[in-house]
Amino acid sequence: MVGWTRSHLAHFTFCLFLVTMQLSALLLIAASALVAADHTRTKGAPDVFDQFDGGNLEDGMVGGVEGGVAARVNIVHDDVMLRNHGDGLDAVPYNTSAVNGAQWIYNPSWQLFLNNRDNQLSCLDAFKGDNGELYVHAYGCAKWDSKASEASASNQLWSADPMANLTTIEHVTHTGFCLSQSGADAKVHMKPCNASDPAQLFELRDVPK
Repeated sequence: MVGWTRSHLAHFTFCLFLVTMQLSALLLIAASALVAADHTRTKGAPDVFDQFDGGNLEDGMVGGVEGGVAARVNIVHDDVMLRNHGDGLDAVPYNTSAVNGAQWIYNPSWQLFLNNRDNQLSCLDAFKGDNGELYVHAYGCAKWDSKASEASASNQLWSADPMANLTTIEHVTHTGFCLSQSGADAKVHMKPCNASDPAQLFELRDVPK
């Protein structure tokens, strides 16, 4: 700094200050861009089941926090699994890579089987048709629909043992009827419960992580 006047030093200090401020601004812009990029990726590919990992859904505790069981499972019978194909239920060969519509969560506290197809939440639902027969499909979950009827909510209640090797899946409201899967088409039906009937025994098989 030999030969520098006080005005030179003041000018140098001011320039250094400007450079520092510019660098700080650039770093802030870069950090904001990274956050925005991360937000875009996250927002673009959410998983509707993620909210059941102990978080909140409309101020209600869900998943592992309430009920103790929130594992993603396949509902398996004779090595075929139950799938919501968007226009009903079918049974397809067990395949861990076949994710869409084939993953479920059973919460024993709520007595609900939750399904994820096209990142849309629905529930296993059994309803009585005009002919008096019971039919089973996946339908919008009444638990989080303020406009849903009491009948719709009742149609979605099931009793199962997620810790058992094999379990019946019995309807709570339609007493004495269980999920059954048999026949050449391997479709699911509602049948009078019979714990000795192999067609009514299912494995809630954990989805590989």
